[in-house]
Amino acid sequence: TFARILPRLKPDQIGKDRIGTAFRLLGSQDSVAALRLLEGLSGNGQQNFASSSLAEGWARRDAKAAYAWAKDLTDPAQRESALRGVFRAWAETDPKGTAARLDELTKDPAMAKAASGDSPVRAVVRAWAAQDPKAAAAWLRQRAEEAGSDDGSASSFRDLLQTEILPTRDEWNATEIAELIRKPGEKLVTE
Repeated sequence: TFARILPRLKPDQIGKDRIGTAFRLLGSQDSVAALRLLEGLSGNGQQNFASSSLAEGWARRDAKAAYAWAKDLTDPAQRESALRGVFRAWAETDPKGTAARLDELTKDPAMAKAASGDSPVRAVVRAWAAQDPKAAAAWLRQRAEEAGSDDGSASSFRDLLQTEILPTRDEWNATEIAELIRKPGEKLVTE
């Protein structure tokens, strides 16, 4: 039904959140129909937002196919949006593997922006911290160190540590927290 109605609607007649929900659902059920519908959207903002939602839904069903599609998009903004959608969904089931893909794409100048955004990194950290908070913190710290201090990585590290990693356990002792935030090679005061 949505596929027949959307082309007739003007952009101001339907909210972005509803478009996102519809493309997420359609992408998870019938990616071919979702892709056809996506081509008919006008305006880059709407198409980019829908690409992200479609990719997220599709990745929940077939992450590898959604990832391949997103990487092959020629429009940089649409590719970035779609990749971020794939990473948000993929992180739920394979945060460590998604982290590796983000690290891999960070090295590619054409893909680096999509791989370094807050949305995919936060999704990876949230899911990974639920399984292994120390490993999630180590990965996040390494990303911050590799990026350097001039791009906000240190504040992003602190923010994600406070909002996604530390809340994963009811009680952290001081040594555990110190271990999470210490730099490689740095000794703890207790050592």
